[in-house]
Amino acid sequence: MGQGMDLVARRKDGTEFPVEISLSYVKEGRDGGLAIAFVSDITARKRANQERENLIGQLRGMLSEKTVLLKEVHHRVKNNLAVIAGLLGMQAEGLDDERAIASLGESQRRVMSMALIHEYLYANDNLDRVDFGMYVEQLSSELYASYSIEPDLVGFEVETENIDLAINIAIPCALILNELLSNALKYAFPNGRTGTIKVRFARATETELILSCEDDGVGIPESFDWENPKSLGLRIIRILTKQVDGKLERRTGNTGTCFELRIPSLKS
Repeated sequence: MGQGMDLVARRKDGTEFPVEISLSYVKEGRDGGLAIAFVSDITARKRANQERENLIGQLRGMLSEKTVLLKEVHHRVKNNLAVIAGLLGMQAEGLDDERAIASLGESQRRVMSMALIHEYLYANDNLDRVDFGMYVEQLSSELYASYSIEPDLVGFEVETENIDLAINIAIPCALILNELLSNALKYAFPNGRTGTIKVRFARATETELILSCEDDGVGIPESFDWENPKSLGLRIIRILTKQVDGKLERRTGNTGTCFELRIPSLKS
């Protein structure tokens, strides 16, 4: 009785109030039984439910406003970083010093690697995490194109898994990848040498992620102390590796170089 219906009762003074009715059957021998009805005043429950619905509505509105605000923040940060990158490019155009031009170009690419993270953040519903697999593919392709590498000379392979990283881990990893891949593109294949560069981002184990950049180029001289580098790029890599509690390893073979960054998956 009344299941799924809003029932009301009327007081002696004519006012109405919400009620809930439950029925029970009591058997009395062979002559039949009794149906007992319990009528409960649920005014307080109704009021509490309404207050809860109002609160949920307010929270949804506040969450929506926060989402819009954060998207706008990421969008503006991305635009500001793009402006900075553009200014660095303009500054380089007015110089004759090749080393200065190259340094500004490297700084420009570092800034754009960070801008791309914020572009991913405001373009998705998840505002504090990035699908780093997709990011690695796009950044790698853009860097490869920016160095005007002849595809007939240097092949390029990217292997990734769709793994989300928190923004505080994604940005350092993005800068590390930028440095590793830029070094491979600049130095691994001099004088028209042919070869392949491979970039990989995947889950190594249940507790560890791996980001690697490998080439089969001329390799790094054994005398080069990469653990105490003088170049800004390698110093950036070592600083950021510590920031993400990672471990950077260099593997060498007969030719080429491979750098592997391993980070705890729990940090992501």
